[in-house]
Amino acid sequence: MIQTIDWQVSETFKTSHYTMRGIRNKVAFIDAPFTDGREQKYMWHFWGVVPEGEFTVIGVKEGSDELSPVLTRGSQSVWTYHSPGGQHADEHLPSTMSVRESGKWALLIYIGEEYFDQIIVEVN
Repeated sequence: MIQTIDWQVSETFKTSHYTMRGIRNKVAFIDAPFTDGREQKYMWHFWGVVPEGEFTVIGVKEGSDELSPVLTRGSQSVWTYHSPGGQHADEHLPSTMSVRESGKWALLIYIGEEYFDQIIVEVN
């Protein structure tokens, strides 16, 4: 999986109320800058068919093969959150994330045991 990452930063696009970063009509979060080591709130949105299961985000820094948790709960890094669900878009899930150092990062998204997609971000 890591060898096939396209390291182009994911696009932003507008919805009725927000600027989103991710894959239009599939998965994105309300765009907010990433600053290394700083915990930030992000609202994930999912469109279309969303598999059942826990939400996992695995971070990989460009040039590295080390896998890192980027979701946070309190001040601790965690691998997973509960299943996405809600009224906004087709489904949504609030989260907090923190990436430990600057550079380009791939956020590999899994729902349940299924790879769902990836979002590439630049961390300052």
